Amino acid sequence: MSFGTKGCEYNCGGECDGRCLPFKNKIPTHDPQTGKLNPYYEELTGEPNPLSINHKPNISKFKNVCSEISDRLNNLPYDNADISDVGNEIGIIIAKYFDDKDFGWDKEGFISGLNHGISLTDGTHG
Repeated sequence: MSFGTKGCEYNCGGECDGRCLPFKNKIPTHDPQTGKLNPYYEELTGEPNPLSINHKPNISKFKNVCSEISDRLNNLPYDNADISDVGNEIGIIIAKYFDDKDFGWDKEGFISGLNHGISLTDGTHG
């Protein structure tokens, strides 16, 4: 996705080539292909880009989320659980924070980080 012009009907902040359709009216923080920050994010949203190095997330809130995940995983309410249950429990907790301005978290960013971590382990990181 190129961030060359601002005219997409979905307000993607870039030159629309159709890949922004999953975002609908959500302004992307970055180009998922290159990782470059969207230079129009602040102009279009009125908020600083949460991925900007100038953005300081609330670290105590972040630690609380990590603690909530840890507590939940240590006390799974299942007799027989599998990896999908782990993903489900983390998803339930993380999703509560996707629209939180302190974090700037979104589903795509979380999944991207998850895939990156897996790729570092399984040898597919390239």
